[in-house]
Amino acid sequence: MASEFKFFKLNAAGLVDSASYIRLPDEDAALAHAKDQAEDGCIEVWSGARRVAVVPPRRAATTLPRGGYRGATAVSGLRRQLP
Repeated sequence: MASEFKFFKLNAAGLVDSASYIRLPDEDAALAHAKDQAEDGCIEVWSGARRVAVVPPRRAATTLPRGGYRGATAVSGLRRQLP
């Protein structure tokens, strides 16, 4: 059964630059989609109110803001950092 995932692309300041909602079969498919989209900005993957993962940008020249990415909201739950 497919689930709806939210994808938030963060800008260099760690703020949401754009968002999309996509139905995918599982978290692995959502993470693969996020990796494809993370060319020059960090992507947060959410399932409901739970942040599933933060996918770093693929471009080495992109620098993280001081303190890292803060994300859209402060929600507790599973957090996985991907290489």
